[in-house]
Amino acid sequence: MDHIPPETIYARPLPHPRPSVPACRRCHNVQTSRDDQHFRDTVLNYFRVTGLPQAQQQLAAMLRGLKDPQQQKYRAAMTRRLGKAELRTPSGLYLGRRTTYKMDVPRLDRTGRRYVRGLHSYALGTRLPEDWSVLCMVKPDFLHAYVAHVGLLFNGRPRVVVQSEVFWYSWLQLDDGRSVWLLVFFDAYPIIGVLYPPGAAPADVASRRDGVASIILL
Repeated sequence: MDHIPPETIYARPLPHPRPSVPACRRCHNVQTSRDDQHFRDTVLNYFRVTGLPQAQQQLAAMLRGLKDPQQQKYRAAMTRRLGKAELRTPSGLYLGRRTTYKMDVPRLDRTGRRYVRGLHSYALGTRLPEDWSVLCMVKPDFLHAYVAHVGLLFNGRPRVVVQSEVFWYSWLQLDDGRSVWLLVFFDAYPIIGVLYPPGAAPADVASRRDGVASIILL
């Protein structure tokens, strides 16, 4: 069984019901579990999330896990992605230097696409065919910059709240066959997935999964 998102994103006690879908060993394995951990830790380290009361239980669990000697390589990999960057307002006002974390965009994209596919199966009761494409937008600062547009797109759409202030999602069906899925973590970290029928995805969909981006931490 694959939980969408992983149970470690929630506060205890766990919410019931919560999205889950049947999964074979090929689809749910050690690598996907590591991807889930990486996704959770990226979300929890985001500056809009770290200080939230509803994230403290999960942050404490994350920090305890990082002390495990078996997590040494993962901990070192996270440390290598830390850096510093100058922060400015949209008008150019200098706000000082802040700690940043280089996002592994391809890995987050891979995880996000799995979550969107899983939610499609869970919410609609039908498995998304393999020949459909999923384009994910996993950079939260980009989506925050266009929050008004996102809000307009989903205006009036019902929210499925799995755990209050921790995770909710919504979706809408477009006339051309596509569907758009909005996943929001801690009311602060959004990702969007667009599902395309065969042959309808943008030609450069693969290239959009490359590279890295930085998010601001504390």
